[in-house]
Amino acid sequence: MKTNILKWSITLVSLCIFNITFIHQVANAQLAYPAEAEMYVTAKDSTLRLTKTANIHFKKSDVAKETEVHVFIDPSKSFQTVVGIGGALTDASAEVFAKMPEKLQKEFIESYYSKDKGIGYTFGRTNMASCDFSSETYNYVTENDSALKSFSVAHDEQFRIPLIKKAIEAAGGQLTLLN
Repeated sequence: MKTNILKWSITLVSLCIFNITFIHQVANAQLAYPAEAEMYVTAKDSTLRLTKTANIHFKKSDVAKETEVHVFIDPSKSFQTVVGIGGALTDASAEVFAKMPEKLQKEFIESYYSKDKGIGYTFGRTNMASCDFSSETYNYVTENDSALKSFSVAHDEQFRIPLIKKAIEAAGGQLTLLN
């Protein structure tokens, strides 16, 4: 017996979570299909925020019709493991975030990073020095300063570091940062 947990996007606003138990008997190639999956929806202009909206019941289908959505699962094959999901914390996003009213900032950051009030991002990606999402070109040291005496993150202290701190706080103090 093998248990898999699979997540997949049905539409841009829906997420189905499956807890699927497969029983594969090689001798007669029987496969036990999952009975159902829970569907969660987040939709613009509604009150739906990761709201359970339905139980989807599965049944065996002999032929896949072009007009229907079919998901084919081969429990004997596995690929990479999803360890989390997250968003980019760039200069551009930090500058736009800083211009938002404080109430909207709180709602925005919680909707992404809070496990209770949002979708619970567990990762944040940020850049070291300027990047293509920066409003200006900058570095953390002046040119030819191999001793790093001029090292400074002053540029990041204005917008990006406050955004990263708020994301970490909204994530319950635990957020993996990548660069």
